Amino acid sequence: MKFRAGDRVETTLRDGLIVYGTVKKGGKNVCAILDGAREEVRGPAGCFRPSDKPLPASPPSVMDKWGVRKHQRIPGHGDTPTFHAEITFNGKKTGTAMNDGHGGPDSFYFGSRAVHDGFMEDCRKWAEQFGYPDMLEPESAWLRWYVTARPYGQTADVHVREMKDEMDRALGRLQPRGGDRDDTQG
Repeated sequence: MKFRAGDRVETTLRDGLIVYGTVKKGGKNVCAILDGAREEVRGPAGCFRPSDKPLPASPPSVMDKWGVRKHQRIPGHGDTPTFHAEITFNGKKTGTAMNDGHGGPDSFYFGSRAVHDGFMEDCRKWAEQFGYPDMLEPESAWLRWYVTARPYGQTADVHVREMKDEMDRALGRLQPRGGDRDDTQG
C-alpha cells in the first residue's frame, strides 16, 4: 500500500507498542510524524497501516474560526523562515501573512483595520487562554502552530505551554529539563 502526505497511519514498534501519526512524506519509504509532533518514524510503506484514530483535538478557542491556507515556504535568506500564506476567517480569505527572510517579525495584512485588530486580539486571547498572557507575537506563534504542529496532533495548549516553558528556561525562571536542581541545604 502507498501512503500520501496527510494520511493517518499506525505502526507497531519493536516493543509491541502501537503508535499513531500523520504521513509527512509518502511513497515507498514513509516518514510519519507521531501524534504530538515531537517524533517521526521512517520505514518502508509495508510497516504502516491505515488508521482511523483521529488526531488529538485542541480545546475550543477564539482562534477556531481563523485558519491558514496556501502556506508556502520560500527559499530564504539565512536562518529566518521565509513564507507566504493566506489567513482565513470562517473559511474565507481575509488577509495574508509573510516573512521576507531579512530579519524582523512576520507581517500580517488584512483588508481592513477592524479585521486586523480582531485577528490580533484573538491571537492574544488564544495565548492567554493557554497560559501565556504576556507572549510576544502570539500571532506568529499561532501561525507556526497551525502550519507545523497542528497537522501532526500537537494541541494548542501543549504548544503554548512548551513555548512558555522554553522562554521561562531562557530567562532563568524554570529549571532545565531533567531536574539538574540541587535542593540540599548545607
